[in-house]
Order: sequence, then structure tokens, then C-alpha cells
Amino acid sequence: MFKVHHLLSAACAISALGAGGCAMTAPAPGGRLRSGAFTQFQPTWAVAYSPSDASVARQGMGTTKLTGNGDVLTGDKDLALIGAPIPISLGLRQTLGRHVDVGAHLGWAASGMEVRMGPADDDQRVPWVLSLGARTGKISSVPVDGTYDARIRFEAYPGATAAERGAIRLSLWGGLAGGVFSRVFLVPDVEPSGDVILSRPTVDILRPELRVETGIGIYGRSRYVGYLVAVAPWFLVANGAASSTDRNYTVQALSSSSGVALTFSLSLGSDHEPSNSPSAFKR
Repeated sequence: MFKVHHLLSAACAISALGAGGCAMTAPAPGGRLRSGAFTQFQPTWAVAYSPSDASVARQGMGTTKLTGNGDVLTGDKDLALIGAPIPISLGLRQTLGRHVDVGAHLGWAASGMEVRMGPADDDQRVPWVLSLGARTGKISSVPVDGTYDARIRFEAYPGATAAERGAIRLSLWGGLAGGVFSRVFLVPDVEPSGDVILSRPTVDILRPELRVETGIGIYGRSRYVGYLVAVAPWFLVANGAASSTDRNYTVQALSSSSGVALTFSLSLGSDHEPSNSPSAFKR
């Protein structure tokens, strides 16, 4: 007898190879601000893990205990460390003058907008950015009605090498995120005969939450290509009552208070700075 979570694991792995990733995580930072008309395309890849448990009352079948990885679209712990060669989100960022950039991204689980503000990069020994963003699950590749989040984040990029072009820097950030977040659990529906029903392999559980989000990584930038590799843990601060998107399930308890993501992001675009500009030789 095939188990639903094994079939779903295979389906997610296959879809990851051909269609997209399974991780649900916060957007990757956009890097230090650049002066001028700086446009960049930003694909992001990630794997994420959040140990989660739930107790749900199933209509006509009593109480069921569920466990899994709450930060992947399949809810399967087996996929905690399996990545996807196709990005989990695609972003586009545009610098406006010296102190602001705006961005938009489309993701598998959520899509949204972001505004980042700070001093011009060539004015700071340690570049920093204040970011404000919001997302919704209604606009995504796998829409989930009722999910949304907003965040405020402080980013810093202390230099790790002397030369600016091609420099490797640390990327540090921390902030707060609030909204309604989703957890996905596998539900092995079994008929009395023992046959597996494949029509309802998962259940989505929603919960209002306030989180602390942090991150540390390595950031590099040349004239046309940038990259970010980072570890991004989050921690639950407060939460409201959980509910299910399926009327057949009543959530009695949800235990999920932390998670972590390994993120890799590329920035593709030109900074439009002439090679003999003063900022090309600072630091």
C-alpha cells in the first residue's frame, strides 16, 4: 500500500525540477542601496524547516494528530532539506534616486511589494537599509485565501574586504513580521478497507502571528551580478487562534514556534556607474 506522504514527496520533488520550489519563507533582502537608475532582477531559492504539530477534529472521524514541516507547501518532513532548482520567487527592484528603492516579487506561496530606504551606499562605511514590505497569498502560484503578512526589517552590510567592486560583505538583518501565516500538514485519509484516498492529502491551517525574523549571510556584488547566501531563523512572539481552510477540520491545537531557512538569491542588473566614478574606488 502506497503512503500519501511518499507520493506527495515524489510529486513535490518532480514539480520542483520542472515547475517550482516548495519552501515558504520571508523575502530575501535586496542588498545595499545603489545610487542612480539601478534596476535588478532577483530570483531566490530556498529550503525551509519549521517543526510543527497539530491536533484536528475531523468531521465524522474523531481527533487526528498531525506532524510535519510547516514551512513547505507539502507539509512533509522528508522534504526539509530538499531544494529546488527553480526559484521560489522572482523579484524586480528599481532604485529611485540615492535613498530609495522599490521592489515587487511573485512567489509560489505569496507575492507582494517592498520599499527600502536609507543613506546612499557611497555615503556610508557600513551601508544600512530600512525595509517595509507586505505580501498576500491570494496573488501567488499556489493561492491560499486568508494569508497575508507585513514586515519591517533593518539590514546592514558591513564590509569584509577593502575593494568595493566585487567586494564580499556580511549581510545582517532583523525585524518584525505580522499577519496570518499558513501551515500545511499531510492527512493520510484511509477508507475502512485500507485503500488510500488521494483526493485530500493535505490540510492548510492558518494562524495570526507576530514573529521576530533574523538573518546572517554573505553578500557579494560585481557590476552586473550580485548574490546572497544566508541562514534566516524566525521565532514566534505571539499568536491568535488557529483555523483550517477546510470545513471538515476543526483545529484544536497547533504547536509551531520557530523555523529556519537557507536562502540563495541572485541580483542581475547594471549599477550604471561609470568605471571612473569615485564610489568605484572607495573602501
